[in-house]
Amino acid sequence: MFAFSPDGQYLATGSIEGVTRIWRVADGSQILTFPEQSTEIFMLAFSPDGQTLATNNTLWDLPSGHLRFILPSMGTRVAFSSDGQTMAVGWNVPHAIEIRRVQDGALIRTLPQEGNVLTFTPDGRLLAVLANSADSQVS
Repeated sequence: MFAFSPDGQYLATGSIEGVTRIWRVADGSQILTFPEQSTEIFMLAFSPDGQTLATNNTLWDLPSGHLRFILPSMGTRVAFSSDGQTMAVGWNVPHAIEIRRVQDGALIRTLPQEGNVLTFTPDGRLLAVLANSADSQVS
């Protein structure tokens, strides 16, 4: 798993061993290694401002690398609103999407549906959800 920072200067990589690293693209140097997680890194995303990194159920502050918070369970996909203040996290079990505040992880709303692809509209007011069924919708 890997993701580029919004400015393209950094690359985050996640391994099957549960290790996440941040690399400087310009020279290939490793600049951060996060504490190992208990499972493979299967979700990895930068916030739009590049100040937060989401890995599985954990949000990290950048560039410090400090833990911001841990979600109650492992997310399988994430989307950040364009202002970086809100995120949508999809879960396989239970089949739900949670809208949370990025600052502290506070739950704003739960959508009782599955979604394989999540994306906010540019103004952050709506969330588009693509499911594996005819249930795709905008909420």
